[in-house]
This record gives sequence, structure tokens and C-alpha cells, in this order.
Amino acid sequence: MKQTNKKGFAPIMTLVIILAVGLVAALGYIFYQNTNNTSSSNNTSNNTQTNNTNTTNNSTSTISKPSLEIKEWGIKIEFEDAAKVTYKTSNSQFGVGEPETSKKFIDSVKLYLLSSVTEDLGCQDLGIGLNRYSPLTQELRNSSIDGYLYELGGGPGPCGPGSSAVETLRTKIITEELGNTNPNQYKIVSTKQ
Repeated sequence: MKQTNKKGFAPIMTLVIILAVGLVAALGYIFYQNTNNTSSSNNTSNNTQTNNTNTTNNSTSTISKPSLEIKEWGIKIEFEDAAKVTYKTSNSQFGVGEPETSKKFIDSVKLYLLSSVTEDLGCQDLGIGLNRYSPLTQELRNSSIDGYLYELGGGPGPCGPGSSAVETLRTKIITEELGNTNPNQYKIVSTKQ
């Protein structure tokens, strides 16, 4: 009887191994692409929510301002320098005047410049806040946003010496963009669908 030496893989076995490795590589590539596309689209939608720019609807073009979204309340405040401002929730009422009989204070948010704008904590605090009220009269209920009234208030102070660019920005935001002198500079809208 003749004895043969069989070493190595048969050609068919080599082909099966190459196909299996190729299939695993293709599935891995598809999974990787899907993961990257999902992350990319999530980042895009988050940026769209916080920094609205141009919105085009058929032939009519509407330009909306950047906005500061207050997620806990389901609203956003549109004003020019919103991308430079953040907030913290508070239970203190800003700009308290006469006791109100037509609305009940619920809570507020205090507005701050982002730390990327200035690292000086005294300059970050804008000294103003947005109060949220529950309307107690039908007239106020008719002008409410999702059942609530919103009112800016507070008493901003100076930022401090040696920060003229930041002080100029603070003054612009406080007096020109959010101030009572021109209420058309900002707009509060619902983000609820």
C-alpha cells in the first residue's frame, strides 16, 4: 500500500476560512458605520435645538435667533447672545416688587455667562433670572405659554475691574437683549410638541 503525506489545508478549507473572516470583517464594518452615524446625527440634533440659525420653508425664509433652552420647563428664550449664556434652577424670585394677586410664583432660573466666556465667577453671574408663575386670572391664562407665565427680573451689578470686554457683553445681554427697554429683542417659546 502506498503511503501519502497529507500536510496543510485542502483548498476548499482555505476558501471557507477566508469567507468566514471576510464576513466577520464586513459585519464589523457595518456595525461601526451605524454607530458613528447615530452619534453624528444625535450631535447634529442637539446643536440644532440649542443654536437655531436659518429655517427655510418653501420660498419663505425665516431667520430665528440662537436660543437658551430651559429643558426642565419645556421652553427656550431666543436672543442674540444665547449661545454664551447658561442657567441654574433656583427657588428665589428675581425682581420682587409688590405682592401679586393675579399670579403665583413657582420657581426660577438664574442666568450666567458660560465659563468659556469668562472664568471670573463674579462676571459669570448676570444678576438676572427668569421667574415662572402660575396665572390666577383668566386674562393671564389666555396669554400663558403651556399654562405658565414668564418674567425676567433682577438687579445686575458691575462685573469688576479689568474685564471691559466681558462687562460690555454683560451690559449688552442685560440691557439690550433681555432688558425691558425693548421686549422685542427676546422671545420665549414652548419646545413642547
